Amino acid sequence: MGKPHTSRLARLDQSPHPLNRTGDGESAHRQLIVAGVRAAVVAPTDDVERWFAWPAHEVIAELVDAGTLMTPARGWLAVLADVPNTP
Repeated sequence: MGKPHTSRLARLDQSPHPLNRTGDGESAHRQLIVAGVRAAVVAPTDDVERWFAWPAHEVIAELVDAGTLMTPARGWLAVLADVPNTP
C-alpha cells in the first residue's frame, strides 16, 4: 500500500488562511474565483461556476461588471493582465 495522506479541513470562516484575514467571506470568495481564473488563463464560465461549492454566478457577473474579470469571447472568462492579485 502507499503512504497515508492526511489533511486538516476547516470552513473558511474558521481558517487562519490569508483569504480569511479580513473576516469577509464574500471578499474571500471573490479572491478565490479570480485566482482560479488567473491560474486557468482562460476558462469556460460554466466550468468556473462549478469549481466551487457555493453559487458563483452572481459573484462572477459582479466581477465582470467591475472589470476584474473579462469575457474574451462569449462563455469564456479571463483576468485582465493589470488586475492586482487581490480584488
